[in-house]
Amino acid sequence: PLYVPTTYLTGEALEQRNLLTNRFKEQYTLNNPEKLRSASEGLTYRIIDNENRLCALVGRGICVDTVVYVPQTTVIDNQVYTVTLIDNNAFENNVAIEEVILPDTVTEIGYYAFSDCTSLKTLVTGSGLRIVRGSAFLGCTALSYLYLGDSLEFVGSLALGDCNALPAIHCGFSADRLSSISNYQHLTSYTLYYDQINPRIAFQIPVFSPAQTITRVRIGETDIPFTSVYNGDLVEGICLELIDKRPYLGQTLTLEGIYHSLGTKADGGFVTVEGLTEPPCSAVLNCTVAELFDGRIFLSGNPTYPNTVFYSARGTLGINDPTYFGALNFFNDGIGPFCVRSLLAIGNNLAVFKEDDDGSGSIYYHTPTETGEDLLPKIYPTTYIHSGVCAKGETISFYDDPVFVSESGICAIAKPQINLERSIVCRSHNVNIRLLSEDLSKIKLAKWRGYLVALANGHIYLADSRQTFRHDTGSIEYEWYYLTGIGTHQYDNTVYRYASEAREGYLVHSDADAKVEKTIYSVEGVDGNMIFYTNEEGVKYAVYPTYERSGGIFSGASVLRAVGDLLFFGTESGDLCVFNNDMRGVAPPDVRADISFDAEAYARQYGHRIHPFYYDFAGHAPVYKLLTPLDNCGIPHLTKNSVKGSLVLKCRASGAVRMACEVGTDRTGYREITSFPGGIFDFAETSFLTLSLAAEEYFSVPIAERERGWIEKQIGITSWEYASPIALISISYRFTVKGKLRRQ
Repeated sequence: PLYVPTTYLTGEALEQRNLLTNRFKEQYTLNNPEKLRSASEGLTYRIIDNENRLCALVGRGICVDTVVYVPQTTVIDNQVYTVTLIDNNAFENNVAIEEVILPDTVTEIGYYAFSDCTSLKTLVTGSGLRIVRGSAFLGCTALSYLYLGDSLEFVGSLALGDCNALPAIHCGFSADRLSSISNYQHLTSYTLYYDQINPRIAFQIPVFSPAQTITRVRIGETDIPFTSVYNGDLVEGICLELIDKRPYLGQTLTLEGIYHSLGTKADGGFVTVEGLTEPPCSAVLNCTVAELFDGRIFLSGNPTYPNTVFYSARGTLGINDPTYFGALNFFNDGIGPFCVRSLLAIGNNLAVFKEDDDGSGSIYYHTPTETGEDLLPKIYPTTYIHSGVCAKGETISFYDDPVFVSESGICAIAKPQINLERSIVCRSHNVNIRLLSEDLSKIKLAKWRGYLVALANGHIYLADSRQTFRHDTGSIEYEWYYLTGIGTHQYDNTVYRYASEAREGYLVHSDADAKVEKTIYSVEGVDGNMIFYTNEEGVKYAVYPTYERSGGIFSGASVLRAVGDLLFFGTESGDLCVFNNDMRGVAPPDVRADISFDAEAYARQYGHRIHPFYYDFAGHAPVYKLLTPLDNCGIPHLTKNSVKGSLVLKCRASGAVRMACEVGTDRTGYREITSFPGGIFDFAETSFLTLSLAAEEYFSVPIAERERGWIEKQIGITSWEYASPIALISISYRFTVKGKLRRQ
C-alpha cells in the first residue's frame, strides 16, 4: 500500500503531502480538548470588557439543533473574545433545546438564563463556574442531569425551582466545601455526588489539509463517530462529542481523509498542490528515468515537467519510503522544453543529464545537504554544471567509469586526478561509425561480466573493461565488439541436412551433412521413430533434423537487463530471452547422450572452452566479423603502399568454417579481397604448407592484398556458418612509405 503521511500534528505541519495518493492523515494529542470546544450555530454575544476581551452569551437565533455547545472563545469584529457569562434571560422560554454544554471559561450564569426551558434534560457546566444567579433554571421540568464544577461559590434563590425531574446533582467540589458556598441550602434538597469529574465534552477539530471528505476518525485504536463542518466544498473541521472523555485524555486522535481536487481546471489540467497542472500522481508516474541515490529513489523524464527531478521521502519511521514522494521533494535543472534523459549516482553526487543545453547547462551535479528542518530535512542543491555535451540516452556506472549515450557516441565523465575538474571524453571512437547511425534515444545499457553492453535495435555494442588502449586524443578507450541479430524469429523453420547413413529403402546423398533445400517428408518407422527424407526425381534420400533454425520474421531485442551473471533481453514481439551464461566445459545434449561419452576426456578438451554447438543465436547461424583498429602505422602524415603478399592471417576455426577477408582504407573504402574455402582464392599467393582448416587447429593464410596510397588501413574477417566459431590470433602485414600526404 502507498504511504499515507501525517500532514499535520496538532495544527503544526509535520509531513509533506504524498503526490502518489489522494489520501492524508492529521493527528492531535488530546491533552486539553477543552481548548477545541465546538460552538453551536446562531449564538449571539455582547462585549462586557473590551480591554480584556471578555464577552457574554446573550442568546440564540432560530436554530433547530437541540444541543447547545457554548465555545470558550468567539470572534467579534475580527477580535477574539473569551466567553465568561451566560447573560440574563439568554435562553428563557426556549423549548427546543435539550442539552447545554458550557466551557470552563464561563464563570457566571445570569438570572433566568435557562428558565422555562421545558425540554432541557442535561446541563453540564465547566470547572470555572462560580456564580449561579437566582431563577437560572426555574421551571426546567425535564432537567434530569446537572453537573456543577468545583469552583462554585454562590447559588441564587430559586436557581433550581420546579426542577422536579432532577434526582441528584453531580458536583465537582468536595463535601467539605459545600458549607463555603453561599446559599448552599438550595442544593441540599437533592442527592449530591461529590468529587465528580465532568466526563462529557463536545469539541471541534480543525482540518488543515484541503479535504474533500473525512473518511475515518480514531482516538487511539477506537473509531469515533463524527460530523464534518464544511466551508463551501472544503471540509474545514470535524465535530466530536465524547460521553466520557477520561479514557481518551492524552491519547492521539487521528483523522483520515481524501484531498479535494479543487474542482477547477487550467489549461486542461487540474489545479492542484505546488503549482502542478495535472493530477499530482501523474507528475511522478509519468516519469521515464530512475536512479537510486542517497537511499532514495529519484525520478524524472516526465515531458510535462521536462526539467523536474522528484525524489522519495522519509516516512514516520525515519527511513526512506519508495511509495512516498513529498510535494516539496523535487528540484529543477535548467529551463525550457529540454527533457532530463537520465540520472546517475557518481560518488556523493547525483548527475542529471539533459537532452539539450538551454544555455544554462546540460549535465548538473547535486550533493545532499541537511537543512535541519523537519518538513524538508534534506535538499539537493546544484554543485557543478557541464555545458555543451548533451545526453541522448541512458547512463550507467561501468566499473567507476560514469558513461552515457551522447550525440558524440558513448562518453564518460573523467576525473584524471583528485580535485581536478571533470571532463567529458569519448569511449567509442572505434564503433562510432556504426553507433552514431542508431537511434541514440533507444540505446539500452547494462554492465555484465566485465562488459559494457549497449543494445540498439537488435544490435549489441560490447566494450571490454579488461581491454583498453589510449586513443590518439589521449583518452583511454575500450576494445569493442559488435553483435547483430540479437532477437527472436517468429515462424522460423528447422534446418535439415542430408544423412551420412540411411535405413533400408533410402539412399545416402552424395552431399552428406549439407543443408537440404528440398521438401521434407516424414514417416513413422517400425521402431516408432520418425524417418525424414526427400524425394528427388523418385529417389528417397535420408535426412535428419538439426538444432539449427532458418527463416521466419525477425524481432530485434529492444530492452536489456543484467541480473547477476545472466543477461536478459526482451523483444518487441513479447519474447523474454537470456544469453547462455557460461557454457565452458558443458557438453551438448547429443554428446552427453552418446554411450561412448567420456566426461573426463571431454573436460580435458573443453574444460575451459565452449563447444562449437553453443555458438548460435536461438538456433540461427550467427555472422562473426572481426575488425582491426584503423592503423596509420604511427605515421599519419605519410601515405603507404602494401607489400605484395605480406598480409598473413593466423586463425583458429571449428566446424564447417567459411571465411572472407576484406580490407578498407581511407583511399578505396571497403572491399572483399578473398574468401575460403570454396570462394575466390588466389592459389598462386597461398602456401599450402601453412594452410590447415582442421577443426581446433591454428592455421595461417597469406592473402594477396595490394592496396596503394593509403594513410590508414583496416582488415576484417567474416564467418557465417552455424556452430562454427572462429578466432583471429594475429594479423600481420608490411608496407613501404610512398610519400607525403598531398592536399586534396
